Amino acid sequence: MSPSSFTTPRASPSTTTTTTDIATTLPPELWLEILPHIPYSPKAISTIRLTSVRLNSLLKTHEHTLVADIKRAQFGRQDNSQASSLALFPSLEVTTYAGLRTLHKRLQTLDELHSQWSSLINHCAAGELQWLAGRWQNVHKTGLLLLYRLQDSKTYEAKIALLNTLPATSLACLLFTLISSITILRVVGPAPMHRTYRQADVAARSDVELAFEEMLLGHGPGFFAAMLGGAGGGRRAGAAGDGAEAGWAISVLQAEIASMEDRQLPYPSGAAKPSTLIASLRRALAARAEVQLTQTVSKMWELLSGTAFDAVDQGKMVKLVRGEEIERGMRRMGF
Repeated sequence: MSPSSFTTPRASPSTTTTTTDIATTLPPELWLEILPHIPYSPKAISTIRLTSVRLNSLLKTHEHTLVADIKRAQFGRQDNSQASSLALFPSLEVTTYAGLRTLHKRLQTLDELHSQWSSLINHCAAGELQWLAGRWQNVHKTGLLLLYRLQDSKTYEAKIALLNTLPATSLACLLFTLISSITILRVVGPAPMHRTYRQADVAARSDVELAFEEMLLGHGPGFFAAMLGGAGGGRRAGAAGDGAEAGWAISVLQAEIASMEDRQLPYPSGAAKPSTLIASLRRALAARAEVQLTQTVSKMWELLSGTAFDAVDQGKMVKLVRGEEIERGMRRMGF
């Protein structure tokens, strides 16, 4: 049964059973069996709420039961799949409609970014992004999922603690997603990310990209999606991060750029300010991989170019996002 099934028929009420009649006459136990199988979306839930006072009350009273049943019916492991959609977000609590709405929005954002990937790569002049084809798409997606996990760590201290517990392979995916997102936005992004913005000023460009990394670690994939929307192309109208939503990401980035100098100064008391998330990520990777801080990017390429990352399926993504060690495979020549 689809959400459209709850639309009142146009036929005469005297000859047709209306939606309100059905909502009134069906026993609650039957509705509790039906509702979890209606294709979920926040709009569908809102539509059902408006159908009748009785259904609205049923949704409120049995929220936790219905959410659990919707998760099991629609977001659990499907036939022939290696992991459920829920397993991609190990730190996301989904026990209420708000949690379900967050899960739906995240999956929608990932789907939209996935659908753009080929066009971003294939329609750029001179094939500048062609190297991102193939295996690198799922590595980037793994990094996006790790960004969501970082976003679920609500405090600065919790984010730092998570970075310090992840293995080198997970940290490498996270760093790759930052670097590849910058590469994409240099070509198709809006100012100040586009490469034409202050292109002759090396220091200014460095500040812009450092600020972007920090904001992406802090705000998650929605920030990247919004920046792509701000480019004015590649996203369909109404998509998350499109239009007016792009403005918040650009404003946040510009504010971070403006505060770069102040961030490096100590507090008036003389105490040092906390380390940035990007600095903590690089230090964590250097420590896990047992390399110098200046070697983190080359170590990232070494790890991700191994045969273990030739095929990153959903099962492997789940392991990387959970922070589980995976077989590193064979090293390729050149690393």
